[in-house]
Amino acid sequence: MKTDQPSFTAAYVAAARALGALLPAAARLSEDPFGARFAGASIVNLVHRLERAPGIVRRAALAVPGVRDNVLWQQIRTRVLDDELLAFTRGGGRQVLLLGAGFDCRAARFASALRGSTVFEVDYPATQTKKRAVLRKLGASSARVAYLPWDFEGDRMGDLPARLAEHGHDRALPTLTLWEGVTMYLTPAAIDATVAAVRALSCPGSRLAFTYLDREVLERPPLRRRLAGRFVARVGEPFRFGWDPASLPAWLTARGFSLQSDNEAVTLAERLLPREYSRALGGGGRHIAVAHRDLGAEAPREARPGRRAERGESRDPDEDRDRGAREPDRARDREEERERRWLLDRERERREEQERAPPPPVLAPELPQRPALEEERRRASPSALDRKPPFTVAWEQAERIEREGGEGEWARARASVTDAEGERDSPPDSDRDDHRED
Repeated sequence: MKTDQPSFTAAYVAAARALGALLPAAARLSEDPFGARFAGASIVNLVHRLERAPGIVRRAALAVPGVRDNVLWQQIRTRVLDDELLAFTRGGGRQVLLLGAGFDCRAARFASALRGSTVFEVDYPATQTKKRAVLRKLGASSARVAYLPWDFEGDRMGDLPARLAEHGHDRALPTLTLWEGVTMYLTPAAIDATVAAVRALSCPGSRLAFTYLDREVLERPPLRRRLAGRFVARVGEPFRFGWDPASLPAWLTARGFSLQSDNEAVTLAERLLPREYSRALGGGGRHIAVAHRDLGAEAPREARPGRRAERGESRDPDEDRDRGAREPDRARDREEERERRWLLDRERERREEQERAPPPPVLAPELPQRPALEEERRRASPSALDRKPPFTVAWEQAERIEREGGEGEWARARASVTDAEGERDSPPDSDRDDHRED
């Protein structure tokens, strides 16, 4: 993460939420009128033009690889966490903590429901500066927001409860902590320290809702996830962490939380989206989990009194302080070594794939490729798509369809767009009439 610049992935997520306006009403699970403003003028213009365009053009834009899946996932996770927020406020909750808030605008979107509440937003200073400037320019009404600039990898997480208290947080009152789209970018040491800090500031009755990636998807990623990982790594925000869903309940219990629900994206899509769109969502090992901080949750062993021998502490306070000061460095070294080995393994797998790949066919000199065929192959080439962000491709696709129009052009546009795995992304025969109704 480049701490001196607003988060790129936060802007990407905001753009995906804004593009949700292009979905039909049955697949539109949430409304975010502010998202496009954080993604830049090009996305604002794209959304406005496509909202007025025929349905065939909107579907062509959403069919671009990397766009449709992300837009649907943002609809799902935003809706699920919105419901969690509203349920918390209906139960009398008045403190909401957004860890890695990014360009989340729930304080403005739910200004009425959050009346009398305080939303504490914790994130990198550069991201917060841009967010506050955009909202100020829009003149959006909002619930009370307390901004706390924070570096999740550099600042000491043990100081978070005290810093929040300076901004008005009361740890004696229940808190809903939303940790959305953050965990996969942190190191294991930062994850552990963050959960410990949330436990320290949460009284019984508090809740922790978060998104995460399945560890197996990170260790053995399918092609689509590998491409996504390379994309976020190029912008300085690589995937680093994932949980094993089977071990998550015990992991949380050991840290003072009890897991209430853990749902994968596919399961949520089947529950919330029409069948046509739930089938279009790739799994990708994406999860949304909710945990409660209650009296039944086991306290961490290291927090129990009278355990000096188990913790390896001496009776010399100075020695204990020195050991504690060195521990983050040792944990960071171990994490860097694991990350280095993981990158080496991925590079070795990439080379093996390249070695196994068949050589490209050599065309005979007397049979040169036709320009139209060459252009079609260039458009369908993953390398060509990789050179442009998906939303740029969506813009160009929409302009071309709008300019040329016609059912034949729609069929050609659908045939020219492939998924990251190289599969054709045209609707099945049984659904083709639905696509022609516009």
